[in-house]
Amino acid sequence: MILKEVRSDQTFFCKFSHATSCQFIFVSTLTLLAISFDRYLYISSPLRYPLIVTWRRTYGILFSIWICASLLPPILAEYEKPTKVRTLCSAPISLAFIAAMIYVVIPLSLIFYYNYKIFRLARGHVRRMHKDRVAFNHVNPTASSSRVALENRFSYKITREMKAIKTFAIVVGVFLLCLVPFMSVILIGSLVCDCVPAIVTVLLGDLAGANSIMNPIIYSMRQKEYKNCYHQIFSAIRIRLMSVFVGT
Repeated sequence: MILKEVRSDQTFFCKFSHATSCQFIFVSTLTLLAISFDRYLYISSPLRYPLIVTWRRTYGILFSIWICASLLPPILAEYEKPTKVRTLCSAPISLAFIAAMIYVVIPLSLIFYYNYKIFRLARGHVRRMHKDRVAFNHVNPTASSSRVALENRFSYKITREMKAIKTFAIVVGVFLLCLVPFMSVILIGSLVCDCVPAIVTVLLGDLAGANSIMNPIIYSMRQKEYKNCYHQIFSAIRIRLMSVFVGT
């Protein structure tokens, strides 16, 4: 209908599109915050972690994230107005500021705080492990094979955890790279001047939405388990396509 210039209820469509887009962005920030806090608990309290983070609580947190992210978008949609660009609505600056503070600024600040704490704790664990290994080898140079194997397993665990921390840092960085330009353009258009070209706003909005497909790519590049899973999926698809073409 947009391409054919068919008149329709564009006001409803732009309100619905903008509200759902905001909801998904809010879900992303709150989910990243939950993952950051989960990683912090895992590093700071490894023995208590299985007792604190259970599957039941995890499901409850995920459900609460979607509920919290769904509270403000209907209010935004109620007060949004269409702009010169079709399918694009703008919300009052006061509501947009409140939404940005609650769902973007505060969660991102906490994400940076917890990841900084995680990095310091993990680095401290690595340093202590290295000092203990050096001291033990100095006192007992003929260490048993079981002791060495135990140290190697612990070192491998710490290495994997550090890699997971770096992977999550990349995820947060890509999220900011996709979201910050669009948020900056919206703030400039609302507070400074209506001088941003419409095409720039639309493209940066698409960039913010494209963040959703970035995480599978990042994990597939960083995690061996994801690589193997994708390899199995594409191998199954290739075999299926080959069987179809050979059969025809």
